[in-house]
Amino acid sequence: MQSKKRAVEKKRVQEKWQRPRRELGALNVDGVFDVLTERAGLGVIIRNAAGGILLTSEETEALAAREGILLAAEWCKEKALLETECLTVVALLKRLDQKSTLHFIIKEVVDATRSLPGFDVKHVRT
Repeated sequence: MQSKKRAVEKKRVQEKWQRPRRELGALNVDGVFDVLTERAGLGVIIRNAAGGILLTSEETEALAAREGILLAAEWCKEKALLETECLTVVALLKRLDQKSTLHFIIKEVVDATRSLPGFDVKHVRT
């Protein structure tokens, strides 16, 4: 009986992240919704086979902005206000810079805002 109980307990232990095979990268995603506070969050991390993170903080902020605007375009019928800590994303959304390494991501954000009745962006500190 004890061995069965131990086997069940072992199944409950979460596996630790392991590096993928050499030819693979790893994409880990998660989503959460708190019913009590009505707050939701999305998360993603992309690593190479050595375990190194492949996105810069600015790329991550730009991609988060894109996903947020895409969700707003699908679910909201009002003007959207995007709030971000990243001054670079704010500046690029106010004036698209063709030379920026984030140009293609920011262009996708701008294109997605066309599905909204209105759009503005604001820098916030959290």
